[in-house]
Order: sequence, then C-alpha cells, then structure tokens
Amino acid sequence: QRRMWDFHELVYHSRSRLGRSGFRVGATWEFRDEIPQPPILRDSPWRDNGVLPLYRPTVLSRDMPLFEAMETRRSVRAYSPAPITAWELGEFLYRTMRVRAHVKSGDYEVASRPYPNGGGIYEQELYVTVEACADLPRGFYHYDPVAHALCPISPPDADMSMLIEEAVSATAGLGRPQILFTIASRFGGFNWKYSAMCYAAQLKNVGAIYQTMYLVATAMGLGACGLGLGNADRFARMTGHDYATEGSIGEFMIGRPL
Repeated sequence: QRRMWDFHELVYHSRSRLGRSGFRVGATWEFRDEIPQPPILRDSPWRDNGVLPLYRPTVLSRDMPLFEAMETRRSVRAYSPAPITAWELGEFLYRTMRVRAHVKSGDYEVASRPYPNGGGIYEQELYVTVEACADLPRGFYHYDPVAHALCPISPPDADMSMLIEEAVSATAGLGRPQILFTIASRFGGFNWKYSAMCYAAQLKNVGAIYQTMYLVATAMGLGACGLGLGNADRFARMTGHDYATEGSIGEFMIGRPL
C-alpha cells in the first residue's frame, strides 16, 4: 500500500502529526517575541475601486431544520440558466463568512465568524468570481467580511475565464459555476502561532468552511459543490499577492439548481 503514496504527501502526513517527528508541534508561539502578531482583520486593498454593499438578512425562521439540511445535502454541479441574485449571494456570505466579533487582549487578538477556526485566527480571505448573478456585474471581487461588501478587483479577462474553466474541469466537466469562491490563506497569521502542523490545520479550516457553505446553501435552496483543485499561480497573478504570503487553498461553487 505504501507505493500508492506520493512521497511529498507521506512526508507531509508524518511531519504534521505527532509520533514520527522530533520537531516542536502545535502552538509554540515561535515568533511572538520577534514579530508582532499579523492583524486578524485588514481593510480590503481594493476598497478604492468601490464598495458594493450586500444584503444583510435579519429573520431566518424559514430555514429547514439542521438535521434535514444535513440529510438532504448534496454536491450539485448542474445549474439553471436563471442565475442566483445579488440578494441571495449577500445572504449566503452573511451566513457563512462575515466577521461576527473581533476581540483584542494585550498583544493578541482573535475573531469570530459563523464557522469554527483553529485558534480564532481566521486567516482566510474570500475572493468571489461572478460568472452569472442578477444585479451584479461579472468580474473578480474581494469579499470584505467586516463591511459585508464586495470590492471589485478586475473585470472579466483571460485569467477569470481560465479560473472558471479550471473549476469546470474540477467537476469532471459536469458543471459550470454561477459563483466561484476562492478561499485564500494569509499564511503568516497562522504560522506566527503554530509550528509543524500549520498547513494541515489551515486545510482543516477550509473543510469547516466547506461544510458551513454546504449546509447554508442547502437551507437556502441553492446548489453547491466543493472543488478539489485550484490554480494558486493564477490566483497570485490575479491578486498581485506573493505566492508564499497569501495563497489560494480551496475552491467552492454555487448556483441555482435545475
């Protein structure tokens, strides 16, 4: 069975777990005395491009019970010709990715969002590729989780088209996103506190986001599908971020089901 492992994945598995490594693992605070904690929250670098406020839901009593959402949850890849609305996108992001609270104590700060996150660091940034959405122009956006708004980054271009095509490929050609979410990580925010298991824990955080998005989409009657692959080089080019400073580590798509 060992020959079925890729070498780098077996090293990654053993290096990020206890048992086969003599390295320090966990919350070691290795850089606490050398580098200030990277900010938990940041202003969107694209605020000067304009801010598109999103709908904020107030009454959610229409929701199906949690057990029903869990039992009926499916990966939905085929979507209707009718796009979702900006209203629905706003509700979806409010219920999955917004910042609910931000607490700073001394030289350490944490945040709270609707999904769980290791250490309360919430190192994720969300980027939204709008392919088809009523009342919202096609383009590539950054989601501001504090303002609950979208900040335009760029209009449709070749990279955006390829981002969509790569998402289609990740569904084995079975679906085309109306909305594609790219989940990025500000790596330094997590690496500042933890050692050895940093990347593994960040992928687990992405898993928590996936499940939250699946359940909210199901409750809202939207189709959703987590994707297993994305292009980190293309993301770096589209955002201008350094590959090792902030990079894409997860993709998720939604749309109106058939």
